[in-house]
Amino acid sequence: MRAATASTLLLCLLLLTACSASRPEPISTVEPATDAAPSPFGLTPETYELVRAESSPGGRLDFEAGLEDGTLFEVGGFLMNKREYALALWGMAARQLGVRSEGDAVALYLEVGPLDVARYENYRSALVFGYELESEE
Repeated sequence: MRAATASTLLLCLLLLTACSASRPEPISTVEPATDAAPSPFGLTPETYELVRAESSPGGRLDFEAGLEDGTLFEVGGFLMNKREYALALWGMAARQLGVRSEGDAVALYLEVGPLDVARYENYRSALVFGYELESEE
């Protein structure tokens, strides 16, 4: 069993996105065009499209692909399974990319992510937990 602390959650995010051979470039926000209107999530249309594309299986925001099955992660005193931890990482990434609120992060994931986080409260909670962790730094 591997354990991760809240302080290493961001490090794991960076390692998963920057060190993987299949994910050579870190994700960054796209500079908005001067006449571009923000999406309902506070993102530019270009950043929204980036999040949509990279949230699919195998994308740079598919953090579950880089985690070992059967591993439990301790984050902020809570144990998370692989899927919950991946959702927490996605929530952190959403915050970094400019999603303006935890509610918007959940709504965006429902729109672009492969899981129905509204159906399972622990999935929704993990995503929100990750988003809130990023906002505390």
